[in-house]
Amino acid sequence: MSRFSPADLPGLTGAVPAAKAGAKIAGVATTPRPRARYTLGRDAAFTIPLARFLPARLMDGILAMSHRSRNPKPASTPAPESTGSPS
Repeated sequence: MSRFSPADLPGLTGAVPAAKAGAKIAGVATTPRPRARYTLGRDAAFTIPLARFLPARLMDGILAMSHRSRNPKPASTPAPESTGSPS
């Protein structure tokens, strides 16, 4: 099995190690009243000022648009034309 390095996956250049992410998730999962959003890692630091002032729903929309712009859907191919006669 091959291992990936951050250079192989450009979207993960600021990724946090799995153990650190797991510890944070475990802590959040056991919190009686968790916040709507948590940040983890340097690449998420830009969301902190926005999250303080924007409602959670608006922040969700901004993050969804950001995700779509970095991960566009592949172009769909047109359906093949029918060459036979209708039956």
